[in-house]
Amino acid sequence: MRRNGVRAVIIPPSPRLDLLRELPEPYAIRRVDGWDELHEVLRTAPPSAVALVDADLPGGGVDERVRELVVRFPMNPVVAVLELEPGRVDDLRRVLRWGVGEVVNFWVESLPG
Repeated sequence: MRRNGVRAVIIPPSPRLDLLRELPEPYAIRRVDGWDELHEVLRTAPPSAVALVDADLPGGGVDERVRELVVRFPMNPVVAVLELEPGRVDDLRRVLRWGVGEVVNFWVESLPG
């Protein structure tokens, strides 16, 4: 995953994350077809590979697959994307307790300026 100084950011399908087209160097996006393939890729990935996952469930709450990812692959950073708003404090606490490396409010952090 890290060749010639490139650091892979592995992304399973997500309508929100599909908007992400490119990242600045040394990062490079690697898309996978789903959570199963994400696990397969991380199984052989170096610790420099990052999993960027949409942690929001469509009906509300946080996707438990994020916790499973952190537990199964503790050497790889997991970055969870959440839509953060005041009523989501418990969800934020939950993913931080699980051990995600970073939480990104995609809509706020992707705004220009």
